[in-house]
Amino acid sequence: MKQAFSLLLILLLVLAVFPGCTARESGVSPGTLRLIAEDPSASSPELPPPSELTHEAACELFAQAESAFAWYYLGIMDLDTAQSIRDDTGMYYRCIDGRLPADCTMDDLKAYFHTWFSTGFIDTLFCAYPQFTEKDGVLYAAGNGCGSDPFAGDVRVSEDLEKLSDTELRMTVYVEVLGDTGQPTGEEKEHRFPLVFQDGRWVFKEFDLVR
Repeated sequence: MKQAFSLLLILLLVLAVFPGCTARESGVSPGTLRLIAEDPSASSPELPPPSELTHEAACELFAQAESAFAWYYLGIMDLDTAQSIRDDTGMYYRCIDGRLPADCTMDDLKAYFHTWFSTGFIDTLFCAYPQFTEKDGVLYAAGNGCGSDPFAGDVRVSEDLEKLSDTELRMTVYVEVLGDTGQPTGEEKEHRFPLVFQDGRWVFKEFDLVR
């Protein structure tokens, strides 16, 4: 009996001297263990619900996305042609465009586009049209692009946003059709773009130039 009491006393002394050994061995700090014990949901906080996208906000979102996408797709960024590099895909020139910070990297460029487009769409765009590359922390661009549609006129965004789910919408955009002389024909072309609520904002899952 006395021996069992002595062993128990020794065990209590060890735990008192090394209170965090069990937590350290598991890779979780004692503070984290207490936090999880007090609040089981603390390890996986809930994201805020999607905000309403008004027609005014939808028009602004489309206008900004169109500008950013055209800048990339048409290759109309400002470049310093005196500073160039070459790889297997061709020549690239240092990007000095005011849209981006002077020390912009590829990760920064993706973050910039994430303001209007989903992560999946950005990855697809950058893979299908490798407009930019990075070397030694410096961003370079090819400056090559496709042309715009000369028969597309003014654009209007429909006031009706189709709700696909709590986190997905579909935007309809109408583009004025121009004739050979540049005058409106009275017809419109319809384009539909899905949006998703991602990282606290509405962004486009798919996009393309409409003019």
